[in-house]
Amino acid sequence: MDATQLGPGTTLGGDFRIERPLSAGGMGAVYVAVQLSTGKQRALKVMHSSLVADPVMRERFEREARVGAMVPSDHVVEVVGAGVDAALGVPWLAMELLTGENLADHLARRGPLSAAEAAEILRPVCHALGAAHARGVVHRDVKPENVFLARTQSTTHPVVVKMLDFGIARVAADARTASTAAMGTPMWMAPEQTELRSHVTPASDVWALGLIAFWLLTGKPYWQAGVHQGASVAQLMREILFEPIHPASQRAAELGAPVGLPPAFDAWFARCLAREPAQRFPTATEAGNALLAEVLGGAPLPSVMPDPSGPSWPSASPPSASLASATAVPIVTAAAEPRRSSLGLAVGLVVVLMGLFGVAAAAALYLYFRPGADDSSRPPIAVASAAEVPSAAPAPSPSALPPTTATAAKRPLPPAAPAPSASAAPKEPPPYNSAVAINAVNVKANWATHACKQMDGGSGYSGTVTFAPAGHVAKMTVNPAFPASGRALCVRSTMTAARVPAYAGTETHDVPYHVSF
Repeated sequence: MDATQLGPGTTLGGDFRIERPLSAGGMGAVYVAVQLSTGKQRALKVMHSSLVADPVMRERFEREARVGAMVPSDHVVEVVGAGVDAALGVPWLAMELLTGENLADHLARRGPLSAAEAAEILRPVCHALGAAHARGVVHRDVKPENVFLARTQSTTHPVVVKMLDFGIARVAADARTASTAAMGTPMWMAPEQTELRSHVTPASDVWALGLIAFWLLTGKPYWQAGVHQGASVAQLMREILFEPIHPASQRAAELGAPVGLPPAFDAWFARCLAREPAQRFPTATEAGNALLAEVLGGAPLPSVMPDPSGPSWPSASPPSASLASATAVPIVTAAAEPRRSSLGLAVGLVVVLMGLFGVAAAAALYLYFRPGADDSSRPPIAVASAAEVPSAAPAPSPSALPPTTATAAKRPLPPAAPAPSASAAPKEPPPYNSAVAINAVNVKANWATHACKQMDGGSGYSGTVTFAPAGHVAKMTVNPAFPASGRALCVRSTMTAARVPAYAGTETHDVPYHVSF
């Protein structure tokens, strides 16, 4: 059933009666509904049935939809019910009804914010994300449309910042292989999120946090493709995956930002946008404390009691949030070769490869990740301040902050990371594994079948992928001969991005592939 076609009077879950539509987006639609058991108005998000097309996904949806209740933060929207309606077969999510505006609408109305104003918004965002990370939860879809400035009935805090859509982004990401519904926007996605079945950690949310902070302070998105009209998604993906990531102050000057950035912002931003997840701040708590203490000024975030069972991922980077170590984060350029990264002296130096993603294949992800606000755009309000958690100190006045320059001066790139100790010798790579290589090629071929389908081109392509000992593709053949079509370019780029672990020896190995449409 089309989630945007439910009429007034329709009851879902036996307790929520729709009154009127509120908004529509790629994942479904949002309605104002009355909770019959309490008489209270709620926001009822009704999602496309394709998100729960099989029983396993239905069970996961109901479990993940309640993940917000696990997060100990007043800055996470309250979920009061979730399920899949038996009669209509549609998944639904009932939340507290908020009045106000999302962050995208707020900035469009206000323009760039001062450091104090940005801190008032970023502090609760970091608290919500940090509390989620401490419970083993990654948001996956941090973007301005999922940050809501809600009007309150309080004498102390007229506005409270709420994070939306915890848990749902994970279900949507896993369902995208069977659905063409838009699941998000690539503007805020970390590089690892462009890879099918990627390992997403809190560092993925930190990437988006850095981009949002830049956008709040400058009024412009960091990526040039997001500023220039007519820029393609392929251009955006090329910036995210391959091109040099310039210091924030340099990019602000290039974009003609009307205000300068705080002096310490470059180092903080560089660590947030390290292409290697292990080099970013490990969680939003560390990123937020560094931002507030060393960049914007203010008290650190209140502590969050960790989950007794512990997070579900290993620590991605050292726990220190100091920017002293952030200056050692290297900037990855388009010409960078796959490099070796030290993951801990206790276990020796593990050889890892940073594979380059195919630009055209990443662009094809846009079919699954088209931009679109899933949450409502409500009547704008004047935001005097954003609510903090009860123990948080109020944001400082602008006069208490370091002065900013009228124009953003260029700053040098952070120095390269120190070389690993000579005593930490890398482990010997394992022998070549043909089964692993065949599987890696088949995964890319299957992905190309879906990702390149809607482009123009032939009905099928085949050829050979040749792996080098470093684990990347040394060369490849395409049959029929590589023509100038979007589908062929997409297939070629996708297959070239196949990767296997580095193996011992000097021989190359050929693996055949076939992609049909």
